[in-house]
Amino acid sequence: GDVLNLRKRPNAASRIVAAIIPSRQGILHLDGKCRPLSAAWGSRWCPVSYYTGSPNDPVRGFVKARFVRDVDCP
Repeated sequence: GDVLNLRKRPNAASRIVAAIIPSRQGILHLDGKCRPLSAAWGSRWCPVSYYTGSPNDPVRGFVKARFVRDVDCP
């Protein structure tokens, strides 16, 4: 039942702009470096774009680095 919250700004108190459900298809694109670079990986925020194929694509925001990893699209 968990979702990955895509936030407007890089902090947990920021507004949620999208909730990414694990069983749904979509593409989460890393738009830049996860920051701050001085923080441990899991504590950084990553700028991303989320594509689902809807007319509102992409939704842009931030996710915690500990919930994502870099992989090539199939």
